[in-house]
Amino acid sequence: MTEEELYAGAGEVTRKCLDDILESEYGFVQDDEETYTSEYLLTYPCKTFAEGLTDTLLQHGFSGQADDAKEKIAYVRECCKQRGVTLNPEVIKSWFCGTRPNSGERSRDSLFRLCFALGLNDRETASFFQKVYFSCPFNFRSAKETVIWYCLRNGLGYPEMLSLAEQAEQLINEESATEEEMCYEQTSQLESALLQVGSTEELLCFFRENRLDFQMPRKTAIHYAKCLIQEATELAQNAVADQNEISHQKQKSGNVDLLLSVIFGENMRTYQKKSSFSKEAVFPELIRSDFPLGMNLSRIKRGEPVSDTILRKTLILLNFYCFFAVLFAKNDTSDLFCAIESDFLDFVHETNDLLCSSGLPALYVRNPYDWLFLHCANHPYPLEELRSAMRRYYFDQADEKSTSLSTL
Repeated sequence: MTEEELYAGAGEVTRKCLDDILESEYGFVQDDEETYTSEYLLTYPCKTFAEGLTDTLLQHGFSGQADDAKEKIAYVRECCKQRGVTLNPEVIKSWFCGTRPNSGERSRDSLFRLCFALGLNDRETASFFQKVYFSCPFNFRSAKETVIWYCLRNGLGYPEMLSLAEQAEQLINEESATEEEMCYEQTSQLESALLQVGSTEELLCFFRENRLDFQMPRKTAIHYAKCLIQEATELAQNAVADQNEISHQKQKSGNVDLLLSVIFGENMRTYQKKSSFSKEAVFPELIRSDFPLGMNLSRIKRGEPVSDTILRKTLILLNFYCFFAVLFAKNDTSDLFCAIESDFLDFVHETNDLLCSSGLPALYVRNPYDWLFLHCANHPYPLEELRSAMRRYYFDQADEKSTSLSTL
């Protein structure tokens, strides 16, 4: 990847965020014993949901005042009425009142309805999900989301989508008299095949002939996540191989705990017993929520279902660790070795390829979680910078809370 490709298609604010990553010397380390550097992570221009939704409305027919929530709510409701879409008025209202929708199925369904109401096509919907909702767009292993994609792509309305989705579900749930096999191992292959579908009749036939491909949600992403957990665990074990006692103690709790201890520089299990990461860490909420810690990684290893957000965050975290652990291991004979911009660009390219192959959105700098790893990846010592961030926004907070409780 080149720097020009990194900036391709970026808007003004997004370009500014990329400039800050590439040009600033911001770091998470302490300036001195008491004072940290400025809180850029907590103040940089993350795109709010209300801001992104307002921009979307302005691009699709809204001509009222951008700062008038009542006008925007009325516009969305009128669009719903015109296109036969039902949306809870309280849900619409919440979108303009500072509430970011969660990553659950009900929120996804409401936002797909919104996209139909606004007359968005498939590309506009995918962009909205990635850059406004900060979530995965179409899951092509889901029959319903595949139908949603097809209808948006071909200008079919919400009522038509409901009818097609019902037929698709019936087809993939029919019992087959013959033994079947999956045709498309990778989700990207399935998507490419669906691009060749030219009519609703062909789409329904595709569901009938490829039933099993729609019965294993996020198959490719789960496969890659499991492979990365294995690779990262082996790298972590090698990293502590010369510290026999430390390695022995960490492995008592299992490989996932060892892996997280090496990635973040501290025993995560010990700290989580003191203080919940999701509640006590002072990272932005979009970083804290669904963070890939021990429970989530163990669920992926066991093949248990996890959300798309957890899968995507896991792929980014583990690919980050594997990429830079291998890079520095190859150059461990030089005390002067550090990562340079070309390494950063290679990491971005490799991570985006991984996400794309898994049917997940590419890195987006205005998503706080993505920003964290993009920032660390551009640091001369990426793994140490991530550990500094975790120390600053979680471990120190947990230690401070533990000290306060012990003095009561």
